[in-house]
Amino acid sequence: MNEKASPDRLQGQLIATNVLIEAVLRILPAQTLKAIRQEFEKNGPEVGGLLLSTPGSEAMLDAYRSSIESTQDLLTQMHQKAIFRDSAAGKL
Repeated sequence: MNEKASPDRLQGQLIATNVLIEAVLRILPAQTLKAIRQEFEKNGPEVGGLLLSTPGSEAMLDAYRSSIESTQDLLTQMHQKAIFRDSAAGKL
C-alpha cells in the first residue's frame, strides 16, 4: 500500500480520530481527564513545532494546528462535564 497524504485526507482522519477520542473521553473520571488534558496541552504544540522542520505543505500544517485546537477545546469541554457528572455522583 503506497498511499499519498493529502490535506483533505489528513483532515478527514483527524476528524475521525476526534470522534473516537470524544467517545472514549465521555466515560473517563474527571481526574483522568485532567491529567490527559494537561499532557496534551504540553505535547500537542511540541509536535506542531516538529512539523515545522519537516518537508510538507502549509495546508497540512494548518490542518494539524486546527486539529490541536479542536482537541484542546474538546478536552476542556469533556473535563468540565466530567467534573459536574462526578460531583453530582459524589465521586469528587
